[in-house]
Amino acid sequence: MTSAASAGQPRGVDPTYLSKIWRISHNEAKATLESTSQRSIRTENPTLSRNYGTNDRMLRYKRINEYFFMDTFFATIQRKKKTMSTSTRGNTCCQVFVTDKNFVYVVPMKSKSQITQALKQFAKEIG
Repeated sequence: MTSAASAGQPRGVDPTYLSKIWRISHNEAKATLESTSQRSIRTENPTLSRNYGTNDRMLRYKRINEYFFMDTFFATIQRKKKTMSTSTRGNTCCQVFVTDKNFVYVVPMKSKSQITQALKQFAKEIG
């Protein structure tokens, strides 16, 4: 007798399988899958010799499936010479993040060198 086993890419969990193993209705299983994320799916690999790590760092931040564009705006006063202007809080420029779907997020900055902090703030708060 000869037998063979073949496996493809994991497909995740479907409501039928989940309702079978948890003994819940198909509608409850479907609602459960719609309300949970499956971003950190792991497959069984017999060649691994260690336990899996937690890898929770990738799940800390929100995710957005959009393309964002950013630009830096400077506050200037129109006179004979262009001079930098400051706000009452000491900001001289701002970083603007926009999408093509009318979303705008603005981070005020005291100098252009704070772009990296503005990008980190945007990634942490918005996604």
